[in-house]
Amino acid sequence: MKKELIINKLKTLIVILAGGQSKRFGGGYKTLYKFNNKSLLDRILKNLGKLDIEIALNVNSNENEFTKTSLNLIKDEFVNFQGPLAGIYSSMNWALKNKKDVEWIFTTPSDTPFLNSSLVDKFLINKYSNNTKIILARTSNKIHPVIGFWHISLLKNLENFLEKDSRKIMHWVEQQNYELVQSVVDRCMKLPGAPKLSSEMVRLSCWSLVHGLANLILNEVLNDDVPKDAEKRTVVREVISFYTRSLFEK
Repeated sequence: MKKELIINKLKTLIVILAGGQSKRFGGGYKTLYKFNNKSLLDRILKNLGKLDIEIALNVNSNENEFTKTSLNLIKDEFVNFQGPLAGIYSSMNWALKNKKDVEWIFTTPSDTPFLNSSLVDKFLINKYSNNTKIILARTSNKIHPVIGFWHISLLKNLENFLEKDSRKIMHWVEQQNYELVQSVVDRCMKLPGAPKLSSEMVRLSCWSLVHGLANLILNEVLNDDVPKDAEKRTVVREVISFYTRSLFEK
């Protein structure tokens, strides 16, 4: 099938999905946690702000840190924290009511501080089939169902899906015309002054360092302050890894 569709950047709204409860993180708002006096949300806004596309926040709180961003705050229209699809639906509906020129919503989770503008640019320069309504990111063989573009014409279709009490994103996506954009987003590949090693060697070396530091902090520094529950320990380790990676941003 001939690919002729190009997403119009001027008719796009970026929405950061921050409406969840962060249960695995222990509650609160994970995106507001800071490292080196800079929150995950601040890092995301800095990265995506380079695109010159309007950004909104899907949140279910009037937390001061959210309101002081001066961004439009979009609350879920489905109660009791119904997951990312509820945020996508609410964002589509809000755009239809408040941004008459918007045709596409680009969504990203609120805990991805290393997702940068180049990924969105890749979505924007690609061509797609004319009937495509959803475009998602894929790295290797993994689909990232919350990182992607959604055409707002799918609003009613999504509403019907949600009313059936189904919340699985890919279950709904697979019922639509969708495409995938292959991308590799790895800040470790941009280490300043890195030796001339193969990309795979740099990637493995970087991740070895990150996870080593995470384990050191988890097992030696935090000691008894770390949750004993295995799943919670895994979450703590993952969060420490995210924060450790920020050392490579500069």
